Amino acid sequence: MSTGEKKSATTATPAPSTSSQPTPQDESTPPTSKKPLVSRRTFLKAAVGASTVLAAASMATSGQILGPLIPDPEGLRVIANAVALESDYARLPAGSTEIVSRFFSWPYAESESPYYKNILVRLPDELVPDPGPTPSISHYASWNLTCVHLRCIVNPGRDDDEYRLLCPCHGSQYRLKDAVPVKGPAKVLGLRPLPRIRLRLGSDNSIIAEEFDGEPGIGRTQI
Repeated sequence: MSTGEKKSATTATPAPSTSSQPTPQDESTPPTSKKPLVSRRTFLKAAVGASTVLAAASMATSGQILGPLIPDPEGLRVIANAVALESDYARLPAGSTEIVSRFFSWPYAESESPYYKNILVRLPDELVPDPGPTPSISHYASWNLTCVHLRCIVNPGRDDDEYRLLCPCHGSQYRLKDAVPVKGPAKVLGLRPLPRIRLRLGSDNSIIAEEFDGEPGIGRTQI
């Protein structure tokens, strides 16, 4: 190698590096961060305050917190016409044991409570102490049909050669004339008679339900 070639090799400088270096962050610019619009403490205070207001409003309007809405009972109601019942009764063949009756829900609709199903019966003459001329209110009786044992619905029928209201679930039976228990669990347990619907005969011979005497599934205190 010549002297000129040696000098060129020793004086050569390396090529500049092309690798990129990170640009240092300007220390005068603070890092950005998102702050909550409402602090946790403020949110909790607002929630507690709203709950207190709602509770106070509920107690002020109903006397209890979130109490159920109880519908108003229906007032006096015409449930049948006595002339129509007498006509049905007169058409019964001699010796018939059929009961002339009408079913109705009162003073609450069936959609509001299934336990206010009642029956209006034209009592057979043999069950009326002093039949007299008709129409007469003494010929009619109305009872709630919710058994006082376990709240099944009773139905009119006969047993032991007597008109009765019969429970299909557990065998309780009630006399048709006064709804007093005479057989089954209601009798054995000494439970109350079925609730009574007090009736009134209107001047146009309409039969009017005017008072519910007792509580469905509980019975009435007086016979």
